[in-house]
Amino acid sequence: MEGTPAETILVVEDNDPVRRLVCLVLRSSGYLVLEAQDGQEALALSRQHKGTIHLLVADLGLPRLGGRELAVRMLADRVDLKVLFLSGSNDRIAVEEVQFLYKPFTVKELLEATRTTLEAERNL
Repeated sequence: MEGTPAETILVVEDNDPVRRLVCLVLRSSGYLVLEAQDGQEALALSRQHKGTIHLLVADLGLPRLGGRELAVRMLADRVDLKVLFLSGSNDRIAVEEVQFLYKPFTVKELLEATRTTLEAERNL
């Protein structure tokens, strides 16, 4: 499950060890990875990044700007953006158009969810 060099992923996670691990796994699989600790930082990074961001991987429970609101704001400028939400909540949110990866997850699950989301036809 290798990423294509042209695929850029923005990872937004406030839990430092989780964010570092997700970024490490994605980078080692060939993706270009941008990272942010919260929604505001991610939004600023998205505005500064001139290239395409193919995938937003964001925790739902981010401080300062939640994952859903971040996705909505980013999609206003990046209509082709795909979104994969991370959630540590026990609540299973059943929304057909949205991809979720529930914590804790394995490396294999992360890579499979990333690839599936990137290849999906639908966004939010």
